[in-house]
Amino acid sequence: MNDIQRAEVARLNRTVDKFAELMKRRLMEKLLKGYSGWDGEHPAGDLCQQIGQDALRIACTGLTDQEISLRSIDIANRAMFLLYRAEVRQEEQFKTGFARIQKVRDAIVQKTKGERGITGDMDCPACGTGRLRYSVARCNGHVHARCSTENCVSFME
Repeated sequence: MNDIQRAEVARLNRTVDKFAELMKRRLMEKLLKGYSGWDGEHPAGDLCQQIGQDALRIACTGLTDQEISLRSIDIANRAMFLLYRAEVRQEEQFKTGFARIQKVRDAIVQKTKGERGITGDMDCPACGTGRLRYSVARCNGHVHARCSTENCVSFME
């Protein structure tokens, strides 16, 4: 990175830090006015609609610089809410998916009693509706499995 790029990165970092400070201040103002539930079940579509409405107000009306600043911060905070929820959902989906795989693997190990070089099928212990086809590798005991139910489990060790 050259000197010009380092200077640009420093300016960007200062700007982002200042913006984050303004976002936090605005969130505190809203909290003190009784707003809450940003990480709850408020429909994402409503948040997107509010972002769009604020963006239109900025673009199409004669707002003061202070009003533009507040609307911009509100947009950023709502976008942050959406990002946070998406990250939490992804983490929950990962944990749920891993737990399903572990449940299936445990059932296969129990059914095969530790034998290798086996293939078979059984009712899926994860969803309870599909058929689970599996194999246990002869060389290393790794399990491969797939449920017939879409989006249930499918893995290879």
